Amino acid sequence: MAAQTDLCSLVGDIAELGSAKRLVDVGSGFSAPAAQWRSSHGSLDISCVNINFQQLLSAMKAEEKMSLLNATSTALPLSDESADRIVALESAQHFRLLEKFISKSRKVLKPNGLLIIVMPVVTQAKPFFKLGILA
Repeated sequence: MAAQTDLCSLVGDIAELGSAKRLVDVGSGFSAPAAQWRSSHGSLDISCVNINFQQLLSAMKAEEKMSLLNATSTALPLSDESADRIVALESAQHFRLLEKFISKSRKVLKPNGLLIIVMPVVTQAKPFFKLGILA
């Protein structure tokens, strides 16, 4: 749990969430990272996007202050230039057609917005032995 909290803090720093107004968390799962970012940046408008409706329902019970969107990474139901930040935290490796996600994100981001993708990568020949972050 501490590792996830530390990772969320690091991503929040890299994404410069302190200066952001609207964050889209794509592949949000149960929305624990978004809840942490909400706690650290109370005025941040957060939209959690997840294809798994059951996970969104669980998130809805835990956190009522975020927008929860049941959608795919390549069909983000958001207006063009409507977000300052888009984060895919340990979810982009599951996206089909990652290029389409990046293309759609470019449309949704405001000029000078940031797209942050964090995914586990294998750093040694033995799979799952040691993971790193692809920067």
